[in-house]
Amino acid sequence: MAEEKQNESIQSGSPSDLGSAKAVGKTIGILEFLAERGQASLAEICSENGLNKSTGHRFLNALRHLGYARQVEDGSYAPTMKLAQLGMLVTDKLDLLTEARPVVQELANKTQETIHLATIDETHLVYLDKVESTRNLRVAMMSRMGASAPTYCTGVGKALLAFVDEKTRHHTLAAEHFEQHTPSTITDRAALEKELARVRAAGVALDNEEHEIGVRCVAAPVLDPDGRAVAAISISAPSVRLTDDRIHGYERLLLEATQQLAARLFY
Repeated sequence: MAEEKQNESIQSGSPSDLGSAKAVGKTIGILEFLAERGQASLAEICSENGLNKSTGHRFLNALRHLGYARQVEDGSYAPTMKLAQLGMLVTDKLDLLTEARPVVQELANKTQETIHLATIDETHLVYLDKVESTRNLRVAMMSRMGASAPTYCTGVGKALLAFVDEKTRHHTLAAEHFEQHTPSTITDRAALEKELARVRAAGVALDNEEHEIGVRCVAAPVLDPDGRAVAAISISAPSVRLTDDRIHGYERLLLEATQQLAARLFY
């Protein structure tokens, strides 16, 4: 039952933290109950989740405001398609990771460098996978699976920004805080747009020590049938090793990898 799924208590934290966690648990419990039942009255929802009517009404209003619940003609409540869309997004990410893993590993085997797979989730770049370099001299990057990073100064970020739709690019950049991570970081929006145009023309993006000193990356997007980026793959290495000549050689391997992944996902 929905109530049983959110009964696990939090063992530590301030009273305000505990209160917030309980509220989140109750809200999720309501959402799960609606998903199971399809439709329920306020009284049924409150009874199932151990809430009084005013508290239940408040949580339901929050879900309605967020677009996850709606009130039907008889006054009862039902989930919206936004919940299904959320599930589909999660499934898509899992499918992407499953299909990408052998491609990413093969690229790592060929280059012996650090390989990243990333995507844009809402307005943030998220690393979905990472294979560390097997070389003695390798980059010690802050990236890890599940972590985020700026889009405007990373190879995967620029590869994604250049090939997502205009609305996604606008919202993503609006959420960014343009910081000068290194002397090479592009923080001017006009200069970044010019750089993204170059990425679109070349099909690959470069991070020339723009996020971390001593690290260079070359990245390429994974494109859907409409030419929009669903992910990006990068090769990262110490700048002393990832010379311009080596980057040109890696570009071919990257494009082969991204095209292979696109074929696995869409064709």
